[in-house]
Amino acid sequence: MIPLTDGAVGVAAGLCSSLLWAWSSARFTPLLARHGPLVMNVVKALLGAVFFWLTVAFLALDGQDVFAGCGTPEAQLLLISGVVGLAVGDYFYLAAVHRVGVRQATLLHGTAPLWLLLANLAGAGSPLATHQVIGILLVVGGVLDVTRRRTGASAGLRSHLRSGIVCGVLAAVAQAAGIQIAKNPTVACESAMMVSTIRLSGALGALLAFSVVAGHGRRILAFFRDRTSRVRVIEPVFLGSYLGIVTMTITINAAPEAVAGALVSLTPVFALPVSRLLFKEPIHWQTLIGTCIAAAGVGLISWG
Repeated sequence: MIPLTDGAVGVAAGLCSSLLWAWSSARFTPLLARHGPLVMNVVKALLGAVFFWLTVAFLALDGQDVFAGCGTPEAQLLLISGVVGLAVGDYFYLAAVHRVGVRQATLLHGTAPLWLLLANLAGAGSPLATHQVIGILLVVGGVLDVTRRRTGASAGLRSHLRSGIVCGVLAAVAQAAGIQIAKNPTVACESAMMVSTIRLSGALGALLAFSVVAGHGRRILAFFRDRTSRVRVIEPVFLGSYLGIVTMTITINAAPEAVAGALVSLTPVFALPVSRLLFKEPIHWQTLIGTCIAAAGVGLISWG
């Protein structure tokens, strides 16, 4: 097995994860409009978990010890990480989208690396070099600048939507907490695939429980009765909820928590070329400023 301790591997995996999520999010757009974000969140977690468990079963049959280094304490922490980061975080993000719109919610969600950085400066997590701290701040600044420019002045926040701001911040905090909780068990477990499987399974369990309590079971069943939607969802789930989570796990393993959070928060930057390719959205030169700032931050993170 290739060791996942090289910082360059973590940077490459983080960039790949952000790109995969940007692409899959764009491909999810028509399905979200048709079935709603809550149903699609459950569906992508369910199908993603199926992909993961099939892969783990194949690796086990091939003779690999997928549970190596991953005992009960590690599995428990990974389940909690999945619930906090992938289920609770997504719930608050969707709530923010409902209240303030997708772009403002993305802007708020982009603060997640700052919470990880604050935790790091308070003594939690792996130590950071000065240039890494500067790089994280540049990445966050670039992401927020890109998102702010895409949002535009017409999407100003109103006083009666303050709950949306709270939900967006809670989504960022939940993602940061999920990464922080997952760090040690991810390093202990030798199989990135097993780590990803456990985390997504924890998220799936929480989402299914919430859906049952909230009475959304019929809407989920309606999705699976729609043959067109069943076919269209395979690609974005495979790329985002499968490969995207695997590469995120590799990033968490190979990079300090705050660095990993910064790298996987670059989705809005990658959304620019993806939107241009899929939806013919123009890329204004102003947004390139934020992109260059974020790229400079990645360069600093990768240095040394």
